[in-house]
Amino acid sequence: MTSQAKMATGSMVLYNGSVFAELTDITPPSFSIEKVDATSHDSVTKVSIPGLSSYGDLTFKANFVNDTTQAALRVLAINKTVGTWRFVYPPSSGLPTYSMSGFVSAYSQAAPLKSATASLSVTITPVESVTEITSAGTPMTGVVVIKSEGGTVSPTPVFNPLTYVYDYTMPLSTVASFTISPTSTATTIYVDGNPVTSGQPSNPISYLVSDYPSGSIKSVFVVCDTVNTKPVIYTLRFTRGTMLAAGSPSDPPVAPDYSLSNVVVTTDNEGVILPTSGAFSPRVDSHTYNLKRSTVSFTVTPTSLAEKILVDSQLVVSGNPIRIPMTMNDYPVGSGKTVFIRCTQKDVAKTYRLIFNRGAE
Repeated sequence: MTSQAKMATGSMVLYNGSVFAELTDITPPSFSIEKVDATSHDSVTKVSIPGLSSYGDLTFKANFVNDTTQAALRVLAINKTVGTWRFVYPPSSGLPTYSMSGFVSAYSQAAPLKSATASLSVTITPVESVTEITSAGTPMTGVVVIKSEGGTVSPTPVFNPLTYVYDYTMPLSTVASFTISPTSTATTIYVDGNPVTSGQPSNPISYLVSDYPSGSIKSVFVVCDTVNTKPVIYTLRFTRGTMLAAGSPSDPPVAPDYSLSNVVVTTDNEGVILPTSGAFSPRVDSHTYNLKRSTVSFTVTPTSLAEKILVDSQLVVSGNPIRIPMTMNDYPVGSGKTVFIRCTQKDVAKTYRLIFNRGAE
């Protein structure tokens, strides 16, 4: 029998237009009806009638990173602020969104001694009712990212309104901030929790090297929100690369002949796998691979005419594999591992980034 089960991986919680990142567990609000005892002296058995209906709490846990949205939670709790909260299943599930007017009724942090990260637990209590929303939302039709020093950055994969996660590679030393200009006919568009006008740039988003060094990832959420429909949420992931500005003698642009002509990824449980774009491209600096839950290691086999190839700082001969461990303990479901491949020919170099995400299946 074919199961009709739906995966919940990728579910999100929103407060107004702000998305909470690094969630590890979510419980949507429940529904119950009070049982009223209507037994009388005339009753032969106990009689119950339905009373008032009530909705349970929305609860979630997250890795405690204390970003802007997480820092605001404690303030919302102290100030007893009432706002619009939503629980959103991933678009692929086809499941409804739950929206409610509510407030933070419980907030706590945990700092375990070992084998776990610092965490955050939050309880949202509805003021009165919870609304189920089933109508599809209005997607984004385009997005432009502009670096602080000028010029745009292209996403991987190429933008498609029905693709909800994009990767951007930023130069090592030149980008201190960037703006995002989304286009959509949605009633309201939020970038990083702040409303923007369709086709207009957001406020500059800080991206200092001191905060986001080489290899680090900053996620920015774009929310397209239309009344009485499910919000459409896009995740834009910005990774600080190892390439400096063009013309820098320490890492200048590579000649095409010495780029990475191909790379083959083979896992211990699936064999050869392809990037999410469908094929490796030497012209694309960043490629993303989805791994199965059971993967414990994989091999990377780079091919290049360059005189030196480094995979995560280890010297590799062109056409020869190198094994990369990725155990569940170090990289649980939902986490990712980034591998850098650098091709060098004398004073010419090119760096590629491979992102490996562990799935739930």
